[in-house]
Amino acid sequence: MTDKPTVKELLAALANKDAEIQQLRDTVRTQIDINDKQANELSCSKDAVKAADSVIMCLHARIKELEKVVREELAMAEAEWISVGRHPASRFAHSVAFYKRVLNPQTQDEAQANRMDVKDDR
Repeated sequence: MTDKPTVKELLAALANKDAEIQQLRDTVRTQIDINDKQANELSCSKDAVKAADSVIMCLHARIKELEKVVREELAMAEAEWISVGRHPASRFAHSVAFYKRVLNPQTQDEAQANRMDVKDDR
């Protein structure tokens, strides 16, 4: 009596191993599909970030152009205001104030906050 497996047992063991191998292949394929999907989503995200960066760069360039124009207008308004002796009621005084607020919006917010503080103190 030998403990050698029979052909039937060997075929059954081989079938089990084939089933395990197929299951591992399926698992690997599923993981590859998941990885491909994630890579595609990441690629789309990168494309969206690149597009947003491009828009931001264009907006920064446009802001620089507009700041240049406002500075030129401010210089002309200040020159006109100086020519009328910096009279506080001059329309140029209002233009100068306006252009300065456009160039420095945080100062406008600070001034408004200061006015609110003064009202609160009363």
